[in-house]
Amino acid sequence: MTAGTWTPGAPVLPSLADLKDVAARWRHEGESFIQALEGDLRLRLQGAMQAPANALDASLDALDLQELEALVRLFTVIEQQPGFEAGAKSPVIALARRLRPQLDADAFAELVRWIRAHSDNRFLPHGSLQDRLRA
Repeated sequence: MTAGTWTPGAPVLPSLADLKDVAARWRHEGESFIQALEGDLRLRLQGAMQAPANALDASLDALDLQELEALVRLFTVIEQQPGFEAGAKSPVIALARRLRPQLDADAFAELVRWIRAHSDNRFLPHGSLQDRLRA
């Protein structure tokens, strides 16, 4: 008998409908939404936190400004929960890159301040320096 190895599968990602629903619920419920999060939706959001940076790109293209901003705030706060840690893979980085050209400089600076006040992830919102240099 030989010992095998376990290779985890690709993370299960939230659908566009999931992202729209989550953004709306975040805007209405705030942090209480995170406390009530469970089941398959919880697993899909955890998958989004661990997915490669471009995994959600197609869905993000279909979101409006308010939905993108709500998801930035949600993913920033949810990362403080066990099982949601993402570091340099955080979807907040991709979301912030999409928001930057859509917001005026003052609004984006305010969002950056909010992110930094609500997260201890040193990579937020701009990502790792190595990734930025490669791009």
